[in-house]
Amino acid sequence: MQEMVELAKSQSQLPDTPPQAVAFTVKGAGDSEEKRVLISAGPAHFGRELRGNDQVSLIVRCEYSL
Repeated sequence: MQEMVELAKSQSQLPDTPPQAVAFTVKGAGDSEEKRVLISAGPAHFGRELRGNDQVSLIVRCEYSL
């Protein structure tokens, strides 16, 4: 019980992290054009905070089991 109280206290002292805009492009299987999608996401507490022109780039691949 004491651990839960201490956890609640520590979480209430964390700064409020607003959501950040996340943009990515999507190209469907039959599409010839890429579509840019912008969503509000977060907060992410485990990575560094992106500021200014900082960005993260990657390629996402979805696979489906047979």
